[in-house]
Amino acid sequence: MEGSILPYAFGEKGSYDTKDKQIKKIFEWLNIGLDIDFISPRINRVIKGIREMYFDIVYWGFWINSERVINIKLANSDLHNRGLGVLFVTYQIKKNNRHQPKELVTKVIKPEDKSLERELLGTGASLAEELNRTAICVNGEGLLGAVKTLDIQTSRNHGSMVEYFEGEQIDRIDGTEKTESDSKTLTEIFTALTGMDDLHYENLLYQRNSETGSYDTPAMIDADNALSKRIFGNLSEAIERNNGFGARRSERQNIDCVTGIDEDFILRVVKPRFMGKKGRTVPIRTTDLASLKNEYWKNPNLEFIKGETWDIYINYFLYNIKNDERIRLKSDNELRNGWEAYLVNYFLKLLTTGNPADSRTAPGLRGVVGPEDYEMTNEQKSIAVRNALSDFRNGQIPFYEYDFSTGYVLSHGSIIWHGPKLDDIFSGEAVARMIENFQHPGMQVE
Repeated sequence: MEGSILPYAFGEKGSYDTKDKQIKKIFEWLNIGLDIDFISPRINRVIKGIREMYFDIVYWGFWINSERVINIKLANSDLHNRGLGVLFVTYQIKKNNRHQPKELVTKVIKPEDKSLERELLGTGASLAEELNRTAICVNGEGLLGAVKTLDIQTSRNHGSMVEYFEGEQIDRIDGTEKTESDSKTLTEIFTALTGMDDLHYENLLYQRNSETGSYDTPAMIDADNALSKRIFGNLSEAIERNNGFGARRSERQNIDCVTGIDEDFILRVVKPRFMGKKGRTVPIRTTDLASLKNEYWKNPNLEFIKGETWDIYINYFLYNIKNDERIRLKSDNELRNGWEAYLVNYFLKLLTTGNPADSRTAPGLRGVVGPEDYEMTNEQKSIAVRNALSDFRNGQIPFYEYDFSTGYVLSHGSIIWHGPKLDDIFSGEAVARMIENFQHPGMQVE
């Protein structure tokens, strides 16, 4: 319930812009005629989530020497780690001299420990800063731009605090405004170098250049979905798979050759950033809560789902199955038992092999982690399904960690998959192939 109420009613992009409308919407969600056993755990999770948010806000306020909180916004983000979403918090900074003007600072508070993201993109000795100092050439011309870095602080118990900045999604930038730049090209190279996946429109924001008026400086928002099998070392795939880079091919020069990245740089600078770290992997497509319109519920093939009673993620899976495979049930109890039984088969198929109709955003663990021939054990299947059901009931998106040192993919700390280890990912053969792909990326303008 938490995942349905909080972002949908209070999300920054939500349509419930007045307090009366927000309260009315919450009561609409609550007035669903279900038994108390069904409702209680969801309400308890809301209360627990608010408490955890409070302590995170206070913790980071002390960190930056804040004397009070001025404003809090709930971002319209997916819920996964700890069942929480992203917060935009404006603090008032404490001053030694009371006559000094008040200083307000906005920070992004995230529920996850973003240690890997800090290692890759943080201000202060990150991989991005190393790349920015390296002489990289495209088609023989040196790049003058830089990968955008962010101030990122992390905590084991209170998530992370990230620098806040204003930016636009590329799909919301006027087609006449330029977005191509050396900084964007270097960012694309960075994503290939790190195997960065899941940089969709919301995860790659463009800052406006005050001098030129162009949106030519992209900044990565979530940069811990790294070492993706389908992107690592492949520049053309990095640009094609991450739609946050856009498809303005008419503005893009041919990228015939990238130089400046050699075996020494990859093994000495890139690989150590992942040692002892865990990243995130997204084998199944996630759906933005606030973007789901009533049309989803009016589909004639979903008549057995009454109103907005059931968690939208469950309905997302049901919506994608073929007509002759749909479960048609009459009562709430039958529906509750029905989707759980169905989820065991359909969810596991999506998790392992992905959705053939949507391989771009739903590649499955075989497509994003590998290997292609891995088969989950019965115990791993049981863990994956049990944890997914728990997540769905709490309004969360299943959250998967990829431990690069061991190759394990984890769900709530339990192993559900055995992927390649860091040494396998950076094997001599893989590094040689990576360098060859940079030198001959085969990218042509159409």
